[in-house]
Amino acid sequence: MTKMGRLKKGDIFNRIAYELFGVKIGEDEEVVPSAGVSAKPDSKHPAPQQKFAPSAPVAEPAKPVPAVATTYIAPGTELTGTLKTDSNVEICGKFEGDIISTGTVLLRADHHGNVTAKQLELNGKSMQGDATVSETMTIGEGSVITGNLVVGTLICRGVINGDVQCSGDVTLGKTARVTGNIQAATITMEKGCSVKGNITVS
Repeated sequence: MTKMGRLKKGDIFNRIAYELFGVKIGEDEEVVPSAGVSAKPDSKHPAPQQKFAPSAPVAEPAKPVPAVATTYIAPGTELTGTLKTDSNVEICGKFEGDIISTGTVLLRADHHGNVTAKQLELNGKSMQGDATVSETMTIGEGSVITGNLVVGTLICRGVINGDVQCSGDVTLGKTARVTGNIQAATITMEKGCSVKGNITVS
């Protein structure tokens, strides 16, 4: 048997091996890996590590909004003193004294005393005392208030006997009657209302 010599670059076997496996065999050459494949780890050029996109944060379930409590004075109840609360207030009985609330005060009965609240609504009843309201005060038709008012917004369809200082808008309905001075950012007066006093718009 004839001893086969070293394969030449132009031999058919060399060409087939190169085309099929990307391997090149030549004189005094070692097998050369195909492009993109490294036979030995390269410390100078380490293989890139696979990166994963960060997962989206898991949304927490919405927390229920707690209901605002209401302090209720029922019809037939008679109280005297000072009422201070963080809840809404609804007065249907007789209460004499100051009311201080961070919520809404609803007067469905005659009241004697000052009121400080976020919102104040007087429905067909009378109030004797001053009112300090950070947002909206509503005086319904048939209501009468005797005292000075410091309010954010005023909607009046009743009677006011006192001065009004309003940082926002004053709206006087056709049934409104005001005896006192009014100072407001803007004022709207329906036909039929009356004001006995000075009006300052600034």
